[in-house]
Amino acid sequence: MTAPPKQSVLSVADVCVRFGGLTAVSGVSFDLKAGEICALIGPNGAGKSTLFNAITGFARTASGRVFFGASDITGKRPDAIARLGVRRTFQNGGVLKRLSVLENILTGLHCETERRIIGNVLRLPSAVAEERSSIARAEEVLHDLGIAHLTNVKAGDLSSGQQRLVEIGRTLAQHSRLILLDEPAVGLSATDRANLGALLKRLAAGGVAILLVEHVLELVMAVSDRIVVLNHGQMIASGTPEAVRNDPVVLEAYLGNK
Repeated sequence: MTAPPKQSVLSVADVCVRFGGLTAVSGVSFDLKAGEICALIGPNGAGKSTLFNAITGFARTASGRVFFGASDITGKRPDAIARLGVRRTFQNGGVLKRLSVLENILTGLHCETERRIIGNVLRLPSAVAEERSSIARAEEVLHDLGIAHLTNVKAGDLSSGQQRLVEIGRTLAQHSRLILLDEPAVGLSATDRANLGALLKRLAAGGVAILLVEHVLELVMAVSDRIVVLNHGQMIASGTPEAVRNDPVVLEAYLGNK
C-alpha cells in the first residue's frame, strides 16, 4: 500500500500582496516540507521580504492562502502565528545590547507564561530543570555558530557580524517546525557563513523546515534543497540549485545575463 504524501509544513497558495495600486507579490505558490531547506532569491525589489512578511503576518495578503501544517494562518496577527511555532529573523533585526550573549539566546527560549514565572520564583524542581535545559541548548547553539567564546560578553560590545549571529542563534535555538531567515549572511565572514550553513543542515536533518531569503549565492547553493526565484513579484523558477543555476530565465532576470 502506498504511503500518503507527507503534509507540507508550509503551503503558500496563489498569494498576492498589494500596497495601494502596486502589486508587490503576484500569485506565488510553493510548499515546504519537514527537513527541507528552501531559498527564496531574486533581484532587489523582487518581493522576497514582502512574501516573508505575508507568511508571518506582518503584511496583509490581498488574495491567496498561507497554511502552517493544517492551520490556515492567512491574515492572523504576527504574535498569533509565532505562538503556533513559526519563528523568523528580520533583515534589520537587533539584539538586547545590555544583556550577555547567553542571555540573548535564552530570551528566545523562555515562554512568558504565568506557570513558568511562578515556577522560577519558587525555584520548583521542574523550573530549575527546564532552566538548565535551556542553558544547555543555548550553549550548544553558540558552539555550533562558533561564538561560544563570547558567551558572557555583552551583546552591545560585539561587532555587527557577531550581533547578527546572536540574533540568528536566538531564533535557531527555539524548538520550531518552521524557521524563516531574512538575509542571515549579511555582515558575516566566510567562516561564520560556513558555521551557519552547517547548523542549518543539522536542523533540517532533524526535521525542521527552513525558508531563507539570501543574496549570498554561495550559501544558497551550499545548503538549499530547492530554490524559488522571484522577479517583479512573480515566481519565475523553482527547482534544485543546479537547475536554477542553469535556467536561462533566471540568468537573465537575476544574474543580468543578456
